[in-house]
Amino acid sequence: MRLSRFALPLAAALVALGALVLAPRVASAHARYARSTPADGAVLRSGPARVDMWTDSEMFKLAQANVLTVTGPSGAVVNDGPTQLDDAARTHLWVALQPGLRPGVYTVAWRTLSADDQDVATGTFRFAIDPNATPAAGAAAATSHQPDWYCQAQAYQSPVP
Repeated sequence: MRLSRFALPLAAALVALGALVLAPRVASAHARYARSTPADGAVLRSGPARVDMWTDSEMFKLAQANVLTVTGPSGAVVNDGPTQLDDAARTHLWVALQPGLRPGVYTVAWRTLSADDQDVATGTFRFAIDPNATPAAGAAAATSHQPDWYCQAQAYQSPVP
């Protein structure tokens, strides 16, 4: 008699546990950095007109939700206008840069808002401008990414005009 009194609650608990284990997982999608132009770690011979970034998932279109902020060697922002989200490909955004950027290391801080679940993602990548850089094979103005690039970039000294 005792077994039958516990059989129904036990069966219900096992069914509930099975439902939790077998239930589809809710995906958490962030629009994270996939690639950029200039590439992370690139060393350019002259300043780019703009920075383009692509993410691994679509971004939600909302004013000032997806932002690229480019700072120069002095820490000053060098954006020349607001960040633009590509309406045709919402994995792509860009920002124009001020003309005449000086040699040094530039940091691109990014923030995105995922179209899937409205999660915010943030991060940074860097590129440098060095008019004396030797172009890498197959690249007109950038060298390939170096594993110790961050340390090299921190050691880079901007020439004083």
